[in-house]
Amino acid sequence: MKKIYTAVVSLIMSLTALAQVNLNEGLVAYYPFDGNLLDASVNDNHGIANGTVTFAADRFGNPNRAVRFLGVGNAGRVDVANHPSIQFNTSASFAGWMKLNSAFGTFGNGNTGNGGMQCPWTKNGDQGGGLWHLMSFSNNSLNSTFGNVGMTNTTSNLSPYTLGEWVHVAYVMAETETRIFINGQLTATWQGAPNFTVMNNRVLSFGRFITNWYSFNGDIDDFRVYNRVLSQNEINLLSDSEESEINISLSGNSFCAGAEVNINYNLISGNIFPGNQYIVQISDTNGSFLNPINMGEFSTSATNGTLQAVIPEILLSGTGYRIRVLSSNMPGISNSSQAINVTGVLGHIPNPVLYTYMGSLSNRHYYRSPSELTWTQAQAQAVANGGHLAVIPDAQTNALLQQNMIIDSWIGLTDEAVEGTFVWVDGSPLSYTNWIPGEPNNVGNEDYVVMQLSGRWNDISGNSLVPSFMQLRPAGIPQTICMGSSLQLNGATLNGAIYSWSGPGGFTSNLSSAIIQNATLSNAGTYNYTITRNGCSATSSVNVDVQQTNANFNETSELLPSLSTGLLVHLPMDGNANDVSGNNFNGTISGGVTPVADRFGNASAAMQFNGTNGHISLPSSNYFNGSAFTISAWVFRQNNANWNRLMDFGNGPANNNVLFALSNGTTGRSASEIYNGNVSGGSISAPQASAQNQWLFFVYTWENGIGNIMVNNVNVASGVQLAPNDVVR
Repeated sequence: MKKIYTAVVSLIMSLTALAQVNLNEGLVAYYPFDGNLLDASVNDNHGIANGTVTFAADRFGNPNRAVRFLGVGNAGRVDVANHPSIQFNTSASFAGWMKLNSAFGTFGNGNTGNGGMQCPWTKNGDQGGGLWHLMSFSNNSLNSTFGNVGMTNTTSNLSPYTLGEWVHVAYVMAETETRIFINGQLTATWQGAPNFTVMNNRVLSFGRFITNWYSFNGDIDDFRVYNRVLSQNEINLLSDSEESEINISLSGNSFCAGAEVNINYNLISGNIFPGNQYIVQISDTNGSFLNPINMGEFSTSATNGTLQAVIPEILLSGTGYRIRVLSSNMPGISNSSQAINVTGVLGHIPNPVLYTYMGSLSNRHYYRSPSELTWTQAQAQAVANGGHLAVIPDAQTNALLQQNMIIDSWIGLTDEAVEGTFVWVDGSPLSYTNWIPGEPNNVGNEDYVVMQLSGRWNDISGNSLVPSFMQLRPAGIPQTICMGSSLQLNGATLNGAIYSWSGPGGFTSNLSSAIIQNATLSNAGTYNYTITRNGCSATSSVNVDVQQTNANFNETSELLPSLSTGLLVHLPMDGNANDVSGNNFNGTISGGVTPVADRFGNASAAMQFNGTNGHISLPSSNYFNGSAFTISAWVFRQNNANWNRLMDFGNGPANNNVLFALSNGTTGRSASEIYNGNVSGGSISAPQASAQNQWLFFVYTWENGIGNIMVNNVNVASGVQLAPNDVVR
């Protein structure tokens, strides 16, 4: 009886200890390395790849769920910025799974060979210390050496060891001693207080030192950093080589993208402890989890229940999707669900040949395009595919894009308008930056920004040909318009779809491109745009700000100072054709041209043309020299007369013309064309007619072989056009 009683007491004590374990307490960084370098803790200590870093199967055989480094000659490294959360005062713990794939390493004298040292991780051991972990393989033994400034290097070994074998290594820094655990067993101890001062000034790196020393040839998985001492029970759990087994079933087998799905789960074997998170993932349309998409994270230690997740709204239609559930504490993975049918909507907007989905953050959807284009071409391609070049509001977004790049790629940041003032293409505030030290420097007139492989930004020439990142924006970008002007809503289109807009004041429209004439302050607010196809719908939104304008606004005196830069001609049309730019390109009025009230009601502050012989001629000059140009005007259109021009610089029909028409033929669609001699250098045209009998703001720009037409600040046409000849017109 005494033996039985003792066993029962021991079991109760063991279960009590496990119940008190919380592996999220004091967790300051956690790297599952599930196909990315993101920190899964709350601190956003995301990794950034330098050199060759790939992904491999984890210790359970799940593909792309461990990070791989390729050793000497392949100086791959992952760096984590030295954030305050990974600086320590009295204690710290580092724990993770790792394996050596080769014995070939680096010796202390710099020579390389079998038995040399390899660095899985370090708080930058270069230049005077820090904290480092070195591994080596010789005589069928795995040696793990740890060093910290002020302490004797401490080595622990595991024997026998086979190359390619996963081991769990924990390094615990207590106030008075340092401990090394291998596979949960305490294997070495060093007496003395750790030196946090030097290591706190260093970045956390995986794969090698900041220099090329001690390159690691192996894999790392589930690496955790704590600001406290891990207990023996906690280390036992972390080093447990068995996964929790979870069974799941779904509430249905056919869903619209963006719809909710109930996942019933039940723990079959293993343990779930406090601080656990269940992560719901969906496969690709073929059922592969090679690059899974997260559907949601749920904090609960319940061993059974229902998780309500959302099918990602950007999925393409398919019949082979599957869902699975992962647990974090303890690590576990469920069976894959039965195949489900998903009907997609938004995911079909970008051309899948041009764009590959990368991920979503805060309902922002990001894509990568391998097409090597200039910045202007990449932006035009993105607009044509329902978005714009990517905007990066925070470090998490930057890390997401950086994980998915192959070479330097365009982002949606430029200072083309005002040198040194960088702005996002959607007008978002520049609240986060990640420049390379010393950049931007504008060497050689660099106005456009790329993200480099390191995740850092650099300004370069817009003529460079590189891939790009796109942000999907089905409802268009936020707009700011003046009261009395027209609000033009331009939604993305999809074959076979129907559309619906709704907005302030009960506004509705079933057109993809809707117009509100003579906007008032009551038209400001959020407009929702719904696309419906094959019985499924997706809704996006866009914000519109309507600003009150002083009725005595004077076009000349109220110009922003930056708009004077490069100003060649400015015709206010205040009852005459005088040029107020200072360049004296005064026009000559001919035929039926009459002064009328402008858009603010000011008398004789605009000019009306009769549509037959009324026109204004400017003096002959070299108005175009092959560099970028912009032409803009407020226009009150009254008809769709055949090819009625806003302007036409040329020497007669089809003779070095640069023209901008308010109607392509009699369609009412704005268009532009450039002639070099009598040969067309390219034309572009809006897909839909502009509104009549209201004031609209038209802009035509050309740069680096790309023409763009905007109506009320919305890009309605973009395409390739050759540079106009540098001749007198």
